[in-house]
Amino acid sequence: GLLRNAAKEAMIRTATPILRFIDLWTLTMELPEACLGGHPSPMSMLWTWQVLLGGFCAHAAQQPVLGTLAEFEGPRCTADQVIHERICHDRSHWKTFFECALAKPCTLVIHPDPEANSTPEVADTMEVMVDLTIGTTLKAEQANTTLKAEQANTTFKAGQAVLVAEQTVLVATEEVVANRALLDRIILACMAVLIAVFSHVAEQHLTCRRTTGADQRQLAAASPSYKPIVETLEEVQDDDSGNPSTNLSKKPPTGDRFAFGLARYIASLHVVTGHLHAQSAIADVSAFGWGFSWVPWFFMLSGFILFSAEHERPKAEAPSDYILRRSINIYPLYAVALVISLLIAKSQGHSPSYVVLVLQAWLMQAWPPQYTEHTLNMQCWFLSCLVVYWGLFQALYGVVSGMKLGIVLSTMLALFLLPWLIVVVPLWAELDMNWYHSHVFGHAEDTLDLLVVFLKFNPLVYLHVFVIGMLLGRLRCLLGGIWGAPNCIEAFAPVGYVGLLLIFCIPQVRLPASKLSARLSVLLPLQSMILLGLAGLQGLTAPFFAHMVSPLNFIESYAYGIYVNQFICWHLWRTKRAGVLFFIFLAGVSAASVHLVQRPVEALLRQSNKPVLMLVPLGVTILLVVLNWLCPDSAASSSAQAGLPTG
Repeated sequence: GLLRNAAKEAMIRTATPILRFIDLWTLTMELPEACLGGHPSPMSMLWTWQVLLGGFCAHAAQQPVLGTLAEFEGPRCTADQVIHERICHDRSHWKTFFECALAKPCTLVIHPDPEANSTPEVADTMEVMVDLTIGTTLKAEQANTTLKAEQANTTFKAGQAVLVAEQTVLVATEEVVANRALLDRIILACMAVLIAVFSHVAEQHLTCRRTTGADQRQLAAASPSYKPIVETLEEVQDDDSGNPSTNLSKKPPTGDRFAFGLARYIASLHVVTGHLHAQSAIADVSAFGWGFSWVPWFFMLSGFILFSAEHERPKAEAPSDYILRRSINIYPLYAVALVISLLIAKSQGHSPSYVVLVLQAWLMQAWPPQYTEHTLNMQCWFLSCLVVYWGLFQALYGVVSGMKLGIVLSTMLALFLLPWLIVVVPLWAELDMNWYHSHVFGHAEDTLDLLVVFLKFNPLVYLHVFVIGMLLGRLRCLLGGIWGAPNCIEAFAPVGYVGLLLIFCIPQVRLPASKLSARLSVLLPLQSMILLGLAGLQGLTAPFFAHMVSPLNFIESYAYGIYVNQFICWHLWRTKRAGVLFFIFLAGVSAASVHLVQRPVEALLRQSNKPVLMLVPLGVTILLVVLNWLCPDSAASSSAQAGLPTG
């Protein structure tokens, strides 16, 4: 990315009509085709040369026009074909997928206009914008190449990829640009309307909650069983999920009111940008690619908040009761998103197995590694980890709550060092630091695949992170009486954020085996500083930084919606590039989902007893299975909006 950008910037200053820089990354990133370990597939290479040669020969006296249907013949033309061919996974034959792809020829065959032949297999039309501009000095020579591609239902499955292209020449595309600009304006207008509706819903919700003391006394006199809603819903305050809170009631601001709202929202947005960056759907900024590093922070945040809530208001509960009470904070929105994701998958011909549907309905998708990467709305795997931690919480709390300061600090140090085993062990064994790159997403054929999936998603791998959060909660209780501790805490959050920004933005300080080591929490010391710096010490005034960001605590309600709805919004987005408008769209949908789904259903579930709560996931299971059975799969279309990567 850095080399490409440097070359492009240099060519802007030196380009001429006969010295042209073609950005192949831009040329191919909107094609319905994936890469093979950073290399283009044979189909992508042949198509690229077809575009380039068509542009080079656009003004030739004799035009090499043979037809408009480009058919790619060969068993390994596409990345999907290569990845699903078992022999390409045999490292004794091929070191990389790219080598395996090149071992079989892929031939570009030109046919006449398919419309003249009335080819029945050709279906949906997709328009691809390819930017071939080289700099502001070219003036009239600057233009875009517009390709119209039609794809068969069997594309990427039956061994052929079919593309129908009009004459590949450099043409002006003012009309296409104007249409896209109009679409953007329409989306922006819709977002403004949605935000206005959400504000109205929020205002009505708050108005209904403002019951006067006199009204409460009248209700209490009329019904001895009456309890004010603030008391009834007080337990919602100890939101546990590590995901952003969806609390129905808000406690008055106190010194122990945590200023996590903005931090949660930013972390959720960074997770989204990380997925978009992996899809090459957002600006190529190094910091955007580190979104995955915040998932462990959510686990740590969950442990911290749970410990603090239990310390303030101890409750003796059975693990099953505790899991049910905690699940109310997350399940309504999760279940609705799961149903929508199933319908999207069905529309794209990617139905999950019934085993996957059952696992997801009961929040167990991260437990068996052979299914984890085949789930719907896959970023919600972390919720299935939380269920395990909730079941273990009471036992862990009994241990952590009795620890002294020295034990707390030494245990935290040991747990901070634990993730570094993923770096130390390969070095000691003289293995490749990036050994996990051999795993291809969605595959679980061998031990290496299962190990990588286990390390990336299994709840046992992140248990130490949850425990660190609990230890931070205990540390917060112990540090209040130590001289100088409050002054140090003042600097924790700013220093933590600056440290993370340096790692995110400077490639030279990139961590070894970062894709796995950062996921397994080698960044936890800095993230712990952020958490403790925003929480402050028990009984003391909040740190200055926390005080500054605390007015934005209200947005924490929507951060969970951002996280859960990101895949759905991306599938609904009309282009394969994400900018400000996409995030406005995502924020609007997330706010709507919280006000219209999570909060109303959450309030209803809190009035239900345990048997009724147990029926909820059972009902979701039945609904998913019935929908999967009743709704036919649409033909798989490679022109469909690609899903966000889930690494």
